[in-house]
Amino acid sequence: MNICYLADNFSRRYGNGRMAIKIFETSQKNIANLKATFLVTKSSNFAGELPILYTNKYKLVANFFKIRSFAKNGNIVHAIDSFPFGVIGALACIGTDTKLVITGIGSGAIQMFDHYLYKYLLRWAYRRATVVTAISHYIASEIKKNVPELDVIVINPGIDFDEMKKVDISRQLPEEVVFKKPFILTVGMIKRRKGYHVAIPAFAEVLKKFPDLKYVIVGYPSEKADEDYKMELKKLAIDLGVADRVFFLGFIDDRSDLYAIYRNAELFCLLPQDIGKDVEGFGLVFLEAAVNGLPVVAGSGSGADDAVLDGENGYLVSSSDVMMVSQAIIKILDNKELRNNFKISSQQFALRMNWDTIGLKYIDIYNKIIKTS
Repeated sequence: MNICYLADNFSRRYGNGRMAIKIFETSQKNIANLKATFLVTKSSNFAGELPILYTNKYKLVANFFKIRSFAKNGNIVHAIDSFPFGVIGALACIGTDTKLVITGIGSGAIQMFDHYLYKYLLRWAYRRATVVTAISHYIASEIKKNVPELDVIVINPGIDFDEMKKVDISRQLPEEVVFKKPFILTVGMIKRRKGYHVAIPAFAEVLKKFPDLKYVIVGYPSEKADEDYKMELKKLAIDLGVADRVFFLGFIDDRSDLYAIYRNAELFCLLPQDIGKDVEGFGLVFLEAAVNGLPVVAGSGSGADDAVLDGENGYLVSSSDVMMVSQAIIKILDNKELRNNFKISSQQFALRMNWDTIGLKYIDIYNKIIKTS
């Protein structure tokens, strides 16, 4: 079997990259004589990757026949997100016997439905695909609002337990975090769609009952707009009088350090927002929190609906309602028995979300395509 993967990146630093890697690694384990090509936008030193999916449309067009040659030589093109990769894959497969699989991840799966021109390309690509999958019921439903006749298979991401074996579970808290206990935690890039502008005011409300609490944010801004947003958040914390309790740690590259931070938090909070269809498709960090035994407070009406068991390992709340968020946090912090029950449920849930099992669903799709070709 010969598969050509189209993706933004194959880097463990990003959620979409980690997912792309796991889809390939599971395929490699379970498909004899697999041949794979990796066409990417961002180079991440992944073995065999070719960074030829340029964001510059003129460079992309100039490389189209090279992209097409890889697609033509494969049995399957698997686009890891719909725009632009699903569209590129659909165009590259024209006039070939190669079958197209599109996996809708997040904003790329739905955002361009609001574009005056690209919406037609995106709909066409979905209809052109042999199989369309989505990483959450939320993303699947948003796709189907625009392409109602489409059959979308939902395959949630999972926990990479192979990577977890490399984590040093005896690792102590990094020195810069030790004196921040007790703290609640968010892990996620500094983007408006992560909902920090709601989480910080909610934290300020929680402080009225738990005055020793801190709020630790692990993440960084990747674009100029995100840097401006971070400055906005710092000003918000100052205005609310909680600037000395809100800590931005930046990116934590060492997974053992990151997991030590998870284990020492009181709970995990992330409030995904829909900012012009820039959305959270699922949220692997919810599973990371769960595997480390954290209760979770998450914004509903997003990919988090699949990543959190409402009332079992945490609460799904309105991601724009400061008081609702703060009350959910207080309810967990104020009830030790509830918190312990959520902790147990989180770990049990995480064990069920194993990539080695979930990844087989993609293998099944590949095999069915090959059998019917």
